[in-house]
Amino acid sequence: MKRFGLAMAAFGFAASVFAYNPPAGGQNLYGISGPRQLTSASSAAGGGLFFADPGSIVYNPALTAYEDRIQLDFDFSYLGDFDDDSGASFQTGLMVPMKMFVATGLVNGTFISSEDMDLGKSFTVKAGLAKEITSALSVGANLYTGFLLSDGGDWALGADLGVLYRRETFGFAKDFRIGASLLNLGKPFGGTTYGVDWYNKDNEEPTESEFFPALATLRAGAAAVLFEKGDLAGGASFDISAPAFMDLAFDLGMQVSIKDTFFVSVAETIDILEISQKCYNLIPSIGIGVKFNLAANNAYLASHSWENSEMMASLAWKRMYGGINAISGGANLKLGKQDTDPPVIRLWNE
Repeated sequence: MKRFGLAMAAFGFAASVFAYNPPAGGQNLYGISGPRQLTSASSAAGGGLFFADPGSIVYNPALTAYEDRIQLDFDFSYLGDFDDDSGASFQTGLMVPMKMFVATGLVNGTFISSEDMDLGKSFTVKAGLAKEITSALSVGANLYTGFLLSDGGDWALGADLGVLYRRETFGFAKDFRIGASLLNLGKPFGGTTYGVDWYNKDNEEPTESEFFPALATLRAGAAAVLFEKGDLAGGASFDISAPAFMDLAFDLGMQVSIKDTFFVSVAETIDILEISQKCYNLIPSIGIGVKFNLAANNAYLASHSWENSEMMASLAWKRMYGGINAISGGANLKLGKQDTDPPVIRLWNE
């Protein structure tokens, strides 16, 4: 009886997978705009070497809770086959730490309509708040709205929820993190012309895709720093997501840094639905990043303690679907120096 129940559950899951037909890449609409998203394995735990920027709220709105500096973020991705079949995606974000919360705003635009990757033309705005509950626990939430300007037009409205747990050590690993999020709670965009079943050669005519990004996507992941030796450090992350509870995807990412200045990232995604429809590739994405300090003698910057700031410049490449490649570049600016000193408590008679 137990085996029969498991068999029926597996059959039900498989049936739901084949019934669901989003556009290729629609599950990860907000994860193709920037180089760090392309190569962080879409991590709900912040990636192997933790890095939280405005784009992090796409996967877990709780990731930004520990940030103590204002951040500006600009990213752009070319999406195409170096021919007529091309498009683009961009995002720009702002993060502002406040007394009670860390507030983040993110604007995303994606424009690509092709047989290989039919995401249409869309704009989305996300606004998030994250809160550090303890040194080990944070929570966060986003509200978002968006507009699909192609395929007859449509709109999206919803919310994201997230939580992050951290430990300084876990066995041999350092900065061990577990993150979980429930994304796209609301109305998603409607369909476009080509769904993932277009890749299945048994289909002679395209079938209009269904809603995307997937409604009520549950994502959970773990990440940690696995080694630190001299100027070299490395970490890894692993995520599982269940888009609309009708698909299953696995994300694995690895990052290595040299002197906390030069970074190399590699990531791989395996999506069961896309594999079932022959819409996939197993070539990992790869990215590089360089972090450097900015010093400026300016009265206005000095009055805001911004005379010493930090910038991360990144590049990444990822093979998408069919002949489509994503080539992405971006810059993240953190204003001011990181606050590493604990608060000092003084009594009245001291």
